[in-house]
Amino acid sequence: NLNNSIFEMRRYFNLYFIYKLMKSLNTQNILLNGILVISFIQCIFGLDFLGNRYLENLLKIFSSCYLDKDLYRISGTFQYANVFGMLFLISIVILENKIINCIKNKKSKIKIIIFESFYVLFLTTMYLTYSRYLILLYFAYILYRLIKNKDKYRSYLISFYFEKNIISLLLMVVIYNILKINSQYLYISVILFLTIYLLFKIIIQKIISLNSIKFEKDIKP
Repeated sequence: NLNNSIFEMRRYFNLYFIYKLMKSLNTQNILLNGILVISFIQCIFGLDFLGNRYLENLLKIFSSCYLDKDLYRISGTFQYANVFGMLFLISIVILENKIINCIKNKKSKIKIIIFESFYVLFLTTMYLTYSRYLILLYFAYILYRLIKNKDKYRSYLISFYFEKNIISLLLMVVIYNILKINSQYLYISVILFLTIYLLFKIIIQKIISLNSIKFEKDIKP
């Protein structure tokens, strides 16, 4: 019928439009960064969903709200926790590629550490959806990356995935312990945890840099 035909035409037009946009590298960066910004905003709503829901009145202004079911599966303003988690899985992949590119191009270590902190936050948020499908998909992606990368980056990726998953699980433990004690401390606890992680990574990086400089001086004739 006519409605189905119009819908199909609109869908294919949208696909073509997205394809044309993604052909430009500058547009790619804008769209990928836009996804990361949306993920960060949804992460705030997701934590508020678990906590005291201070932002619920703000959402009502935009005719939105939190779900009243699946209270322990974080979903932000999405109808389904699985769809919410998929957004963060996509964001994790984008961040990982940004981190690898920064390393290859020898960009600022601080920039890499900031990306890693967001990676931990987004990975924790994805885990909090308790979507078995997404968790399996994430580990399948890790396996694919490790098989594909046979160069020097494989050892880096192994340590990267191990560290980020351990830190994310620790953050999950912090979140649920805080929710049991007093949910109003949830927000500051997450910020404090990530700040400590960020500072710890910066300190470790500084120590490594100083040791490498000292080593270079020692081996000079």
